[in-house]
This record gives sequence, C-alpha cells and structure tokens, in this order.
Amino acid sequence: MSATPTRTRVLAWPNGAGASGAGVAGVPLAAQAACGDTTSHLFEAYAAATRNDVQGTLVTFVDPSGNLSVSGNGSTLLCTSLTAISSANTTAVTAGTFGHANGVILAAAPGLGYLLELISAVMSYTYATAAYTGGGNISVNIGAGGSALTGVIAAASSVGAGSSNIIQFVPLSTAGFALTANTSINLVAASAFTQPGTAAGTIKVFTTYRIHKL
Repeated sequence: MSATPTRTRVLAWPNGAGASGAGVAGVPLAAQAACGDTTSHLFEAYAAATRNDVQGTLVTFVDPSGNLSVSGNGSTLLCTSLTAISSANTTAVTAGTFGHANGVILAAAPGLGYLLELISAVMSYTYATAAYTGGGNISVNIGAGGSALTGVIAAASSVGAGSSNIIQFVPLSTAGFALTANTSINLVAASAFTQPGTAAGTIKVFTTYRIHKL
C-alpha cells in the first residue's frame, strides 16, 4: 500500500451519469454541472432513510451560483456577495453609483415571490492619496429609497477618513420593522462624497443575506 493516500475526484452530472477515478494529491473532490446546465444543483445532501437503497429527505444543497440552501425544500438560501466600488463610482451620482440617492446595490432584488433578509455587511475602505470630502452617514437600506436596515457610520469615520478602515453593519436591534419583497439591499450615503482632486480610495462590501421564498 502506498504511504501517500490517493484522492478520488468525482464529476457528478445532473442526469446521473458521471465519472470517477484516482485523482491527484492536492486536488479536492469536485462537482461540476454538465456543460450549459445553469439550473441543476451542484451538491445535495439527504437525511438517513429507512434503507440504504431508499433516498432520504433532501436537507441541503448548493445551487449553480454557489448559494447554500438552509432548508431542504429550497425555501431559504444563504448567500454572500462581494460588491466593489471604484474611486470614480464613490463620487459619481448617476443611478447605480454610491453617490446616487439610492446608493449601490449589494444584493439584487430576488424576483417576484422572494424576499431578502440582511444578516450583516462588512465594508472595507482602502484609503489612497487623499480623503474624500463631503459625504454623509452611511447605512445599509432597503433598495429603491427604502428605510435603513442598519445603524449608520459617520462619513469622517469611514469613506471620508484619512486612513483605511473596516466597518460592520448589522440589522437594527429595535422592535420588528417591515421588509419589502422583491427589493434589493443597498449601501447608501445620506449625501454624496466629493472628489477634492486626488482622492483614490476604493470600497469593498461583503454582504451576507438570506433569500426566502414566500
């Protein structure tokens, strides 16, 4: 027997056909959808059944976008997205940019019959050359001009600061408040940041949220 354990690499296809064989050390177990298939699950896990030849209840799966289901029937998906905001988009005021009244979309509207639930958002600001001027308090809001989902961070402590910083936004810990189905989650500044001439800082936002099927 070899002293180095071998690994098995499996390619699982939606129609049940597949291939397996001895893999190469360092290559992880892989699951790949068939070419052109954008709807089938990449991974599924089932609960124990009454017999080994009987399929149990589906308890979780990974969809084609890499989202993890936290309910076997797919009614809730757990997602994390990365939104990058360039220096130009930090001060721009057109729709879809950070300076616009509705801010930048962190998680797109999920479609009719679905709802987004914010878990947290982490904003990483990387300072470069000079600080942005102007600006206002920043929060994570319901899209399309909706209300704030989180508390705020002041401009001077975030994008208007003279150094890099990392900020975490969490849902408001107040009495329950209304959410809006099929609406995005946005990063919004109360007023637009402005370019003093050489500011070149950039923003990354890591957003964790659930998609619920209503």
